[in-house]
Amino acid sequence: MSDPEIEPTKPGAQPPAQTAHKLPYAWIALVACTLIVSITIVTVVRSIRASVPSASATRTVVRQGPDVLVAVRALARLETVSFHMERVIELTDEQTHLFGLVGANDRILLVAAADVSAGVDLAKVRPQDVRADWEHRSVTMELPAVELFHASLDNARTRTYRRDTDTLAVRSDDLETRARQEAERAMRDSALQTGVLTRGRDNAERALRATLTSLGFERVELRWRDAAPAVGR
Repeated sequence: MSDPEIEPTKPGAQPPAQTAHKLPYAWIALVACTLIVSITIVTVVRSIRASVPSASATRTVVRQGPDVLVAVRALARLETVSFHMERVIELTDEQTHLFGLVGANDRILLVAAADVSAGVDLAKVRPQDVRADWEHRSVTMELPAVELFHASLDNARTRTYRRDTDTLAVRSDDLETRARQEAERAMRDSALQTGVLTRGRDNAERALRATLTSLGFERVELRWRDAAPAVGR
């Protein structure tokens, strides 16, 4: 048998085994070049964005309410007006005896003194009652109505000036207690009639304006829940 004919190798051609070994290195080189080009493009784009001014602008607007509410509630019961009042109360217990034929009296004369105060209970201010606009330095606040805080007798200054009981009268043990209750009610009504609540509101507005101005507000508007005319500045 004749030997198989061997095909001569062409000049410059690489053997098949050597080509198979060089193929993976070509892919690695291609991937590396792609990564380098991508990183270069990203770097250039970032540099361009940094050098070109933005076509849009943003503005931060802060509107806060809770801080104002906390500051106001810290004042608790804002007592804005106080009266010291004195009044003489005469209380008589009229009695009849012998089938209404004889009259007799048990009488007390009481010199009463009382301190009456009024103001605003700021603990009643609700979160929805405060609307603060820090951008325009303005605040609107709705307040609870002014109320009497204290209207009771000063026991150290209240005394019985005179007590008269007729011969046939039965001395009433609770006559002084009733006289004190009447004195307290009378002075409470007198304080309301002399405008203690109006004065308390005026003083409360001045105090609250000073407090809110110290927090940085330039425009303060106060409203009252009792439908009184709004007061603004």
